[in-house]
Amino acid sequence: MEADEVVHLFVAPGPALLEASSAEALPRKSLKGFARVTVQPGQHQTVQLPLSSKDFQFAASGEA
Repeated sequence: MEADEVVHLFVAPGPALLEASSAEALPRKSLKGFARVTVQPGQHQTVQLPLSSKDFQFAASGEA
């Protein structure tokens, strides 16, 4: 029986950013993409989610 699965892609700031004084204002992780795929039992499927350099930039709350 086939099933729909949702693939989530999260990115997180690196240790250097988390140790910075404004780290408490940074999200621990951020959803940057997702896709719904239909798979058969035992099937494996590769999912590609496009990212840009902007997806790896982090700003403290209230900044953008």
